[in-house]
Amino acid sequence: MQPTKDAQPRGKSASGRTLIASASLLLLAVIVVAVTFGVNIAHRRREHADRPKPTPRKAAPHAERAHSEVTRPRTPPMPMSATPPATSTTSQRSPANVATQRILSDVRARIELRAGLGQPIEAQVNNITDYLRGILVGIRAVDPSVFEALRAEYESALCAVESPTDVEVLVFTKLAVMQPEIASPRALDCALERHETEDIVLWSLLDAWSAGGQIPLSAVAALEQRADDPRTLERLKTPREQRAELDAMRALRSGPAGGEPLSLPGRGREPFLRRANAQ
Repeated sequence: MQPTKDAQPRGKSASGRTLIASASLLLLAVIVVAVTFGVNIAHRRREHADRPKPTPRKAAPHAERAHSEVTRPRTPPMPMSATPPATSTTSQRSPANVATQRILSDVRARIELRAGLGQPIEAQVNNITDYLRGILVGIRAVDPSVFEALRAEYESALCAVESPTDVEVLVFTKLAVMQPEIASPRALDCALERHETEDIVLWSLLDAWSAGGQIPLSAVAALEQRADDPRTLERLKTPREQRAELDAMRALRSGPAGGEPLSLPGRGREPFLRRANAQ
């Protein structure tokens, strides 16, 4: 017996209801599982938050220093053309003044070294003559303005309240004989006025004065009135007087016509340090 047409839709509707019920149950199970998983995750986070946090250990000093060096922002390097800020008196002085101070400091060190060996002052200066000559050559080649700085420095020192030592005066005169522009008239006048003894220091000052052209000085005029040492008087002579005396000596040595030349002791003007060493 075949089913009627009304029985077929009923079977289909029953099977459809069964599928819908199964899908609903599956969806419900998924929702339950998701909710349970979420609850577990929230519970674990709460437990982790309730745990006491461990006290952080203090880093070692060298570690802190290393960390600060790593994290500290670095100052960008200054370009070569930029001028650094003046932070000291030395940086504010001119290069010529800085070079002058270094030269004088090195000269003092060399003099002190030889003074410790027990050498007399003229020998101390003689032993650094080549060094002083090399300094002058270097200044001429590199920066001649250092001569003006040396001139001002020595003028200030020689005219200061506290007089420089005799060996410092000898170094000054040695430089002035080789480079006359280092000795200003005021510096020579101050030094000659203070030094009254006719000795190696006075003669060296007169040699520096002669190298500079024998400019009229009040100290020299006073010295001419009281000088009595032949070596002092010889240095006080003008170049004209020295040439006239030299010509007269040559005439005497040549002798009369056809006669034997006269034998006279030499009276040439030797360098002051060489003459002092020979005494």
